[in-house]
Amino acid sequence: MEKNEIKVRIKEIFPKIIGIEQFSQKRKCEISYNILKTDEDLSVVNFERQLNIHINVLVQLLYGVFKKIDFQKTLIVPTIVILDSLTVTNVNEPGVYIVDFEGEKLVRIDDVKNLEREKNHNASLAIGYAIQLNNLVHVSPADIDMRIEEELMYMIHRMNELLNIHGELTCDFEENTIKESGLYHYNLSAIFLYQWIINK
Repeated sequence: MEKNEIKVRIKEIFPKIIGIEQFSQKRKCEISYNILKTDEDLSVVNFERQLNIHINVLVQLLYGVFKKIDFQKTLIVPTIVILDSLTVTNVNEPGVYIVDFEGEKLVRIDDVKNLEREKNHNASLAIGYAIQLNNLVHVSPADIDMRIEEELMYMIHRMNELLNIHGELTCDFEENTIKESGLYHYNLSAIFLYQWIINK
């Protein structure tokens, strides 16, 4: 999917992800990891042909991508979507996770039983982009589309840079058409765009 096509898709998708009311508390599953918070080049990390990544390596890479983002203020939140228990070492349960960089925890916030995949049927790992609903009230309605587009394009670009560094991985995009989501319990919209991470 080209950059201009992504921008057009955002404008089409956005009206589908707003309109959620109240949210309730849901049980969280947390997985600890270790991360070296550094500005060092992460290109020394290698991937095997079968997409199997240790949790520490995955989160280290994500930290390199998202470390400059203040998630207390953003409208977009990247989640980690894991479809197979063999994809990420030490993550035994498929699901949708968020990374708590402060507490160094991977927090499972939803299952993937209702996940609809029309493309990349062999992919088992994605960054899923959702809207942080409680932050919408801090943005002028006239500016929401622009903010979402800017934040999303920045995150997608940074992830593509990371994948290009490693050379063995690439990504593909897929719009999510499912409207119901357990993420509403965490003040998040349903994931509206997947960035599937796949072997070249």
